[in-house]
Amino acid sequence: MYNILLVLSLFPVISLCQSKPMICLGPTCFTGSWITTEKGLKYASFQGIKYAQAPIGNLRFKPPQAYQYNELVDVSSESKVQCPQQSFITQQIVGDEDCLLLNIYIPDIAIPDTRMNNIRLPVMVWIHGGGYTMGSGRIEDYNPSNFMDTQSVVIVTMNYRLGPLGFLSLGIEDVPGNAGLRDQSMALGWVKKNIGRFGGDDEKITIFGESAGGSSVASHLLSPLSKGLFHRAILQSPWTAGWYSLNAGYKAVNYAKELSQAIGCNLEVTNEILSCLQEKTATEIWTTPNNKSKIVTPWTPILDYDFTSNPYFKSKNIDHCLESGHFNTNVEIMIGTTADEGILSIFEYAGGMKKWEDLRNNIDIEGAKGFFNIGNPEEITSDIKEKINQVVKHYIGSTDNIDGAPEHMQGIIDMFTDPNFLHSAYKLNNYLVKQEIPVYQYMFTYQGQHSLATAWFGFPEPIGVCHGDELFYLWDFPNWNVTLNEADKAVMKTMTQNWIKFAKTGTPDPNWTPIGPEKEDQFNFWNISSPTPEMTFSPDIKERMEFWDQISMNNHSGSNTKVPVALPWLFVESVVWMFSLS
Repeated sequence: MYNILLVLSLFPVISLCQSKPMICLGPTCFTGSWITTEKGLKYASFQGIKYAQAPIGNLRFKPPQAYQYNELVDVSSESKVQCPQQSFITQQIVGDEDCLLLNIYIPDIAIPDTRMNNIRLPVMVWIHGGGYTMGSGRIEDYNPSNFMDTQSVVIVTMNYRLGPLGFLSLGIEDVPGNAGLRDQSMALGWVKKNIGRFGGDDEKITIFGESAGGSSVASHLLSPLSKGLFHRAILQSPWTAGWYSLNAGYKAVNYAKELSQAIGCNLEVTNEILSCLQEKTATEIWTTPNNKSKIVTPWTPILDYDFTSNPYFKSKNIDHCLESGHFNTNVEIMIGTTADEGILSIFEYAGGMKKWEDLRNNIDIEGAKGFFNIGNPEEITSDIKEKINQVVKHYIGSTDNIDGAPEHMQGIIDMFTDPNFLHSAYKLNNYLVKQEIPVYQYMFTYQGQHSLATAWFGFPEPIGVCHGDELFYLWDFPNWNVTLNEADKAVMKTMTQNWIKFAKTGTPDPNWTPIGPEKEDQFNFWNISSPTPEMTFSPDIKERMEFWDQISMNNHSGSNTKVPVALPWLFVESVVWMFSLS
């Protein structure tokens, strides 16, 4: 059998006339399956390829270890595997810890065959969102048929560890934290090494993701572990407001100790704590802090430079790295948001699940979380309260207007949109432009017939262009019964073509110009309001960003308010994904 595989490895794939496509990497061959799009175009699917060993037993919480195949591997079936996560509806833990898998989708024209087909297509690697606690790369969550209809790109999706299994840190070499991001880097390394055999161009790899996925893409710009593994990056609605002040290492260790005590691993020796935690079930790990902890534990990326000789983040000062150019600068960047990201933060009030008066009466606490990433009420100083008052006054006049009335709704939405998405992206763009990195900025303002607000929150009609709405115009979601009308399809075509063109050449539509060095250029964006977007200058956004420049100046001046402890946007996003995946 080994000799047969060795012969097969001389040819990347068996002829297309075979019932299943086959790709060989040395002595390892993967058999996939053929899928046909609604347009009748065929593509090869390889779902469930292991890029790392199962992070179970004594590998739980630790950095991923590469997986070595040496056999014929059948990855022709639909992969249903997702990493452990909690269902919002049932509160049950679903998923499998042996989840470090990736999926590869290839138009049939790029499948290498015995005639030595030399077509090499650009590669786009998708990193899913979900607040670092939910989501997956499964085809039922992100169906690539729309991309495959173009016959011009190879798509890769991945799973990575989530929640405490992906982001717990004990502050030691074995468990420094950021396992979920390290998983992503290892998956990117696998793609860089092997994608050429799958018809992909390993010199044209673009990473892209939305929300926590977009924040992950931003993190890969900084990490030495990801250097050289990609060439372009697309950041969709990246939550980078807290990215500049990632959770400090000592905070993360305190979170781990709290979990350990709550779950019954209240030991003095760190290695004994680790062994105890590794003996617990995934369900116990996930549900114990929710039931017994005093705080909502933010299982998110941390600064791990003190904990390991091979850190994901090498510096304690993200701003300094960006300012000085000490990051992966040999890239082209596309970055954008939706027009009304803040709907994500107020959907419970707008949808009637909570009363507006609850938000109005607790604006100090909710504003501290939503505007300044302060989750501990004890850290809300008088200075922070005054800044919250300034924000409310600027957007809606007074707290009395936190009432959901139509004339106040847009101001309320903008009030939550700007600090967490628009201003943080604006801040990041300034750093990128200073390093002469090409940056193509967009804003998705098209309000089609589908919205996260209607599909997931049950709103009778859209109330704006919500966080995540652009996903309907990139991916297919057959499980959501989403049918696009002709206008929607035209927008999808425009977006897909430009995303792929950027991945192929580093430049999208010729009318889409990159941000220039002047400050005014920061407020020019490709306005995706229809199938024919146009460059737009927004004086309104300019004024709003200048307001946040002033508010952010000397912000978090006290030593207790520099580090976010709740990451509210990521928590809310995880609730959204709980709805969608249940």
